Amino acid sequence: MHKIKQHSNKVTPFVFPFFLSALSLSAQATGLNFWESSSSNSALASANGAKASDASVLALAPSSITQLDNPTVTANVTYYQVSTDYYLFGSETDYKQADPIPAGFFSMPVSDNWYLGLAIYSRTAADISVPQIVLSPETRVRPITVSIAPTLAYRWNDVSIGLTVESLQSQYLLEQEVCTIRCRDNKIEGTTSGWSGAISATWQASPTFAIAATHRLASQYSDANIEFDLPDITSLYTTWSPLKNLDWHTSYSYTQWQGKGIRYTDYNDVIGLLVGASDSQRFATSLNYHIASWDLRVGLSLDEAIDAFGGNDIRYRVGAGYQFNTNWRTDISFVFEDYARKEYNTSAGDALVAVQNEGFAAGLGLTYTF
Repeated sequence: MHKIKQHSNKVTPFVFPFFLSALSLSAQATGLNFWESSSSNSALASANGAKASDASVLALAPSSITQLDNPTVTANVTYYQVSTDYYLFGSETDYKQADPIPAGFFSMPVSDNWYLGLAIYSRTAADISVPQIVLSPETRVRPITVSIAPTLAYRWNDVSIGLTVESLQSQYLLEQEVCTIRCRDNKIEGTTSGWSGAISATWQASPTFAIAATHRLASQYSDANIEFDLPDITSLYTTWSPLKNLDWHTSYSYTQWQGKGIRYTDYNDVIGLLVGASDSQRFATSLNYHIASWDLRVGLSLDEAIDAFGGNDIRYRVGAGYQFNTNWRTDISFVFEDYARKEYNTSAGDALVAVQNEGFAAGLGLTYTF
């Protein structure tokens, strides 16, 4: 694992507030949105909401399922790993977390104009470990929210409208090593749930150009241990096909993260790990080239940090899909994350505090069309 270069610096009291601010950026680099819903979406930077290649378009623009003429099932698992290197006043600490994240999607036409869909996927996720800071114990926070979302979509000529209801099922974990006279592990975990929804629209403007938009509603729910205060998300998608076998996807998303996030009752989040200091914008673009039974994909996404320091995190994406026959298709994807480095330096340019995240995701999906 990459190590942050060590310096020898004396810690002075005035530095501590800046240290807290810098440290918070490790968690807030991309907010808490998890965009890797399926292998096809991941490889295409989740910019492909205006053109449905499989049922996982439900995670982007649910109204686009009206482009799927037959019942379709998509199953996917994404292996996601993130590591964090901390440099804290001359000492180095690193953490690594990895999880497999499954997802499933189903869509079907019920008449010439009406369509049904069901999506089950991770909408919000974090798994963050923080070293001991003065009197604050070493801590791990792991909130994950799964969306179970039925959709009803209606197509009228070249325009489609989709209405989605979301049942948000959240699981959370808080682990701390508390040391007074002696050290002991403190662990709190549980589940809670809430509701949200979305409205989406898709317009097939021409055979070579489509546009879609989705607005996901904010949601707030809690139990005795945690509060989930999730923001509104508005996303726009376009797909242009300049060549018969080539699709160019682009998207823009705006998430109202300021003051929103996740708050633990028994964790005093003084460094702002899970609550946004500002809203966040996301830009993404990708290409899909179809040749014989193959789809070859590349993508790029840029996420604006929601912390006070700002910066952008870039994700490079590559993937492929293979059509075995008229019914079966498989997809793979790889995502390489280049997080913005966060640091606080002395006037001489020496690093006092630095945080560097690195991430990687690999996805495997299978689609069956009836």
